[in-house]
Amino acid sequence: MPLFVFHDQNIGANATTRPMQDDAWQYRRLPFAAMVEAAIIATAIGLVYTFYSGTDTLAQEQPVPAGGTDGVPPDFDKAMLEDIADPFDELSLIIRETAGAATNDAMGWVRITQVG
Repeated sequence: MPLFVFHDQNIGANATTRPMQDDAWQYRRLPFAAMVEAAIIATAIGLVYTFYSGTDTLAQEQPVPAGGTDGVPPDFDKAMLEDIADPFDELSLIIRETAGAATNDAMGWVRITQVG
């Protein structure tokens, strides 16, 4: 069960980050059908996220929940998103800062479990 944990620190004012692409996660293009689960949290308000699984948009410009502790990912037993994805679907997470502050951090994880 591959797990990708990320911590994007000090996201710049009005900046965009793509954790799975920036860190070159080898499973962002799925080699098999999989259950995709993800969760994200921020240290402060002002971040939105979009999550794609292949051609499916699972979340579009949704607010990232605030109140996280810097460097501490969300609980691994509480996924915010779940999807059954097809082989060769590409997973994409885009985080955008909207508050004009450059001190917000985002922590999260993406887990895939082969199905079928």
